[in-house]
Amino acid sequence: MTRRKGLSGLSPCRGREGFPGLSTVRASKLSKSFDPSMKTILLIDDDPQLIKVLQRVLRPHTEWGLTTAGDGREAIALMHQSKFDLVITDILMPGKDGLETIGEARRALPGAKIIAMTGGGYFQGTEFLHIARVLGAHALLEKPFSTEALIEAIRKVLGEDGPPSALPRAPTPIHELPNPRAEID
Repeated sequence: MTRRKGLSGLSPCRGREGFPGLSTVRASKLSKSFDPSMKTILLIDDDPQLIKVLQRVLRPHTEWGLTTAGDGREAIALMHQSKFDLVITDILMPGKDGLETIGEARRALPGAKIIAMTGGGYFQGTEFLHIARVLGAHALLEKPFSTEALIEAIRKVLGEDGPPSALPRAPTPIHELPNPRAEID
C-alpha cells in the first residue's frame, strides 16, 4: 500500500479481521507540552477522515489534550499506558468494537467519562447508543452530528461551562467542514 498524499499521521495497514486495506490513525498527541490541569481526551474511530476532521475541530481547545486511536485494541493499549479524563469512541469498528471498548475503559479508567458515537451501520444507531448508555456512556452522539454538539457534549461530561460566545450561532454539520485532506498548519 502507498501512503495517501496529504494525510500525514496516517499509516497504512493490511487490515483487520477481514477488512482489507483499512487504514488506521496511529496514536498522536496534538498538544506539544503537557499541562497537569489539562483534561485529556482519547478519541477512537476507525475512519481516518473523521479523526482528521475532529482533530481540526478540537485543536483550538487548548484546555484539552487529544490522543487518537484507530480501533478499540489500540485504544485499550493506550488506556493502560496513560490516564484519560474522557474517552470518545465510535461503536462500530473492526476488531474490538466500541461496546467492548467502553467496558474495558470502565475497568482501566474508572474515573473517566465516556461519549459514544455511531452512524448506525446495519442496525439502528439508536439501539447501539442505548446499549452504550447501559454500559456506562455519559453522553451519546448519532452521526452525523454538528461540531457544536460534540463540543457541548465534551464540556457537559467534563463539567466545564464554556462561554456562550465560544460556539457559532448556526450549527455546522461535520460533512460540511473543510476538506480533512487539506494540510494542517
